[in-house]
Amino acid sequence: MAVCTAGVSLIIAVDRTRTLLEWEHLLDYTDVVCISVMAGMLSAATGFLILSTVSSKPMSSYIFCSTRKNRYARIFNSVIVGAMLVFLAAWVLVCVVITVPVVLLVMLSVLYNIKHVDCINLVHYGLSDEDNPICGMGLTVFYQQSQLILTSYVISLVGSTLVVISLVLYIICTSANVIYLKESPFPIFDIKSSFAREASRNANTRM
Repeated sequence: MAVCTAGVSLIIAVDRTRTLLEWEHLLDYTDVVCISVMAGMLSAATGFLILSTVSSKPMSSYIFCSTRKNRYARIFNSVIVGAMLVFLAAWVLVCVVITVPVVLLVMLSVLYNIKHVDCINLVHYGLSDEDNPICGMGLTVFYQQSQLILTSYVISLVGSTLVVISLVLYIICTSANVIYLKESPFPIFDIKSSFAREASRNANTRM
């Protein structure tokens, strides 16, 4: 859900930014990239969740019932942790990139509402190649449209932050699973032998 929220909001924000700044030939493939990233992340997350569930207790007690299989499970979970660390770094980078337009739009709000500037020149912010200041009614319209864009960027930033938090929690859980598999070389006997121990205790009690 957080991935979809971040992706959809980012698509809307980039499209509005392109229209506002008249960047007709820039960021043309942003929609395709965002949709591809969302689909890839959802597919990868679903696959990792299924595979991690298979190698987690008690499921692993029935599947990884030998030292060799248990070793494969530890290696597999370690690979998942490594992949999640890569995803985590990528999403942290996404958060940093999204923060840049948020900061610029907040600066615009400060200049318009607090400083009460008469004109804004986008050249000074590296957003335009033409020295064409925006003044008067044009500045008012520009500010109003920028606030809609700011809302989309903020939603996208919140969604990306939630993804980062989710990845951190997932890495913690998977790391704990690796430790569990390492300390339980024969997890199948933990469950199956419990029935034997219970039967033995019942027999001793009767005697």
